[in-house]
Amino acid sequence: FVYRMYSFLHNSKAWSKQEGGLIVAKVEPWLRRDLIDCVLLPLLEHPCRPLCLFNELAPIKGSLKNIHDACRNQRTNEKCGMGGFILCGKLAVIWFYGLSATERQVLPIHVTESAANIVACYIIQFFFLIKYFLQSIHEQIDNRAALTAFNLEKSRDVRLVELVQLKKVFQHSYKETTFTSTYIESTRNPADIASHGQLDVCKKILLDIGYEESDITIVTNGHPCLAGTDALLDRLCLLTRYMQDQHKSRYNCYRTQPNNPFP
Repeated sequence: FVYRMYSFLHNSKAWSKQEGGLIVAKVEPWLRRDLIDCVLLPLLEHPCRPLCLFNELAPIKGSLKNIHDACRNQRTNEKCGMGGFILCGKLAVIWFYGLSATERQVLPIHVTESAANIVACYIIQFFFLIKYFLQSIHEQIDNRAALTAFNLEKSRDVRLVELVQLKKVFQHSYKETTFTSTYIESTRNPADIASHGQLDVCKKILLDIGYEESDITIVTNGHPCLAGTDALLDRLCLLTRYMQDQHKSRYNCYRTQPNNPFP
């Protein structure tokens, strides 16, 4: 539902417990129009996206929804990187950080997906946590390895171990905020659009479902909230080069490598 429909259906005047919880108020013309123009027609055009993202278009006061993704195709003529949506009430942030050709080649997808989560955390800090108190942050991740690492706070991959530690430090700074991470299917993840740098499409999605243009912020490479992202990716690339198995590695896999720079 678009925002107006969401508000209408959750307005106590529109419901009656005596009638079994059915809508008893008159169906306004705008409700029919929104159903046709903003739900049915877009679904016919794009069956999987964009409406699957917004099962809770208007988050509960004090809550935030963080959805991110990463891609690493090797086609240098196409934009590719990390990106996502951050939704907090009527405010929205669309972000994209492009990966270099080296980063696409060296880093496997579960690492870039996990790194995207850390980058999103500091974007949230920049725009929201330093200004507002958030009771809860709900993350949706479409990579099982990344999701498991963050939920269990451990991994056999040394790169994910470092990212989990960064996440724990971040969460420790906001002890009163509850963090939850759940799985979303890749085919239903609208952040895939952002990870391909299609920010205009992302913006149109938000506008179509009721967000105001003045409440949407777009973040790309060079924005102050992304400071340090290049250093993080450099570190992950360095770790990868010293791993025996760059896709699945145990904690101590790189310690037998010659010229090991790590203690």
